[in-house]
Amino acid sequence: MFPSSFLFGTATSATQIEGHCPTSDWHRFAAAPGHVKHGDTPDVACDGWHRWRDDVALQRSLGMQAYRLSVEWARIEPRPGEVDGAALDTYRAMLGALRDARIEPMVTLHHFTLPTWLADRGGVLARDFAGRFARFTRVVERVLGDLCRLWITINEPNVLAAHAYLLGVWPPGRKDPVAAFRAQRRLLDAHDAAYRALKDARGDGALVGVAHHLRDVEPMRPSSRADRGAARLFRRVFNDAFAVAACRHGTQDFFGINYYSRDLVRFSPRHAGELFVERRVPPDAPVSDLGWEIHPAGLGRVVRTWARRSGLPL
Repeated sequence: MFPSSFLFGTATSATQIEGHCPTSDWHRFAAAPGHVKHGDTPDVACDGWHRWRDDVALQRSLGMQAYRLSVEWARIEPRPGEVDGAALDTYRAMLGALRDARIEPMVTLHHFTLPTWLADRGGVLARDFAGRFARFTRVVERVLGDLCRLWITINEPNVLAAHAYLLGVWPPGRKDPVAAFRAQRRLLDAHDAAYRALKDARGDGALVGVAHHLRDVEPMRPSSRADRGAARLFRRVFNDAFAVAACRHGTQDFFGINYYSRDLVRFSPRHAGELFVERRVPPDAPVSDLGWEIHPAGLGRVVRTWARRSGLPL
């Protein structure tokens, strides 16, 4: 039985659905040949920027109780210090329509993308990134704060650090393990700063957390010491590093979990750029469109583990 407080809902990110925002780093990155499969771009995406009323109606027809959406920093602040009031007005209209439909909005402040002007100044590695993110948070809160009580500061910071700075497949496309660790540190500082900004403005009227991407991890060969060590390393670097630090800082009112899959892990000298960790899917396992194993039991393990470790509502 789910408790009465449990919210069933849907979730999106701005760049993945909105379209019509040429001032983001992902818009520029996707325009370069070879960066995105099939040459797809976020130029139009699902045209959510114009079709959001239809989206609210669909959610209401499905009986949804909550909707997590992100606001696009590049749209709201297309140039340094220049705030687009019309964009904020549209986001406010979205949240108002959700409230009218009795759908609880949850706003994500940073979901992978940055304004190009900030990317050009170092992106998340910029020394003033945390301060700029806190200022952006205050701008958004002033317009949306009375309509929103649930906030995600950053979506999957470990994924952003890994894909942008370790694997090099997201902007800025670097392969530098040291930069990946620095990115996680800067994102943690930014989360802390945004948390304080929201709590200063709304106190207990704002419930703030992070959407942590956590994977179920097992050694491919349980009898292999090397594989067990690789599994421990992957858990510590990918699952634990940011999540444990955020718990220690006390800057979460709840602990958000995004769960997708299980990884079977083995030690591999050929994967030095990925910390000598090779991840595989069991033969004949059902997989998602991303090729990740569909493994529901892992969700239970991840939830129980982090309920205990975080001591927070999930």
